[in-house]
Amino acid sequence: TGSGKTYSMTGGDGDQRGIIPRVCEGLWDAADAHSSTHETTVEASYMEVYNERVRDLLVPTGRPLKVREHPTKGACVPELTVVRVRGRNELAELLSVGSDARATAATRGNARSSRSHAVVSLVVSRRRRSGSSEGITEEGWWSGLDAPSSSTSTIRLVDLAGSERVAVTGTDGARLQEAKAINKSLAALCDVVSALAANSRKKKAFVPYRNSALTWLLKDSLGGNAHAAMLATVSPSDRHFEETVATLKYAFRARRVKCRATVNLVEDLPEEVLPSPPSPAVVVRRSSPRRSPQQPKQVRWPRLTNLNPD
Repeated sequence: TGSGKTYSMTGGDGDQRGIIPRVCEGLWDAADAHSSTHETTVEASYMEVYNERVRDLLVPTGRPLKVREHPTKGACVPELTVVRVRGRNELAELLSVGSDARATAATRGNARSSRSHAVVSLVVSRRRRSGSSEGITEEGWWSGLDAPSSSTSTIRLVDLAGSERVAVTGTDGARLQEAKAINKSLAALCDVVSALAANSRKKKAFVPYRNSALTWLLKDSLGGNAHAAMLATVSPSDRHFEETVATLKYAFRARRVKCRATVNLVEDLPEEVLPSPPSPAVVVRRSSPRRSPQQPKQVRWPRLTNLNPD
């Protein structure tokens, strides 16, 4: 804790912007470069894992949300607020709203310590405009990339809370419970990374994704059809020596994880299921579907033959 993780992810203003705002700006730069040939739709959500419970940061009600396993989308939060944005300014405002609602508190080790793990999810859908075949003329990091007719992808930007030692941070009460939950989820993340690194060396290790809500949410990002990049930060203070050594060991194991990703093409889908063109910002409250009353199962009795009348 206190090593600069949150500042590296969010940053400040101007040239001090962090990874999250820079990724969002690069996303819209690529969308603008493809605007003549492709229509791009971006849906954003912002949540935090606080005390092993998922909470919405765009509509902060404080009510914990449940994580579900979708047959095709993987781990998801059905009741999470999803906003369809139409520009970089609206996306920046959403990030600001979510950052202000995140749980923070002062400890002996950090005046503004993150007490939860924050996850920003961006679902990007793109389809080719009818009758367009010209290439991309602008130069940028996207100029060498192929632009398929229709595709979809999810970008998850995660700001993890730092591991804590009670002897250093001096937490008690509610802060102590938060520290326990943070260390538990980080330990589960280390177990997942170790198992994935072992599987990359052609070993068959069980990956314990469901040991924590954090690893369950990041299941597809860590070991699914995705590319993953991790930033490990350490403190120069000698009182954080043990945390520094543990972080370096974790980073060494994470380097061994091999990810294999393929493009999610949706060009074989009919027109009505493809993403619609960008529209004014719309907040969609995705609630879990209502369950129909369970029907009693029909019991099929076996056919009896050769019965003895006596």
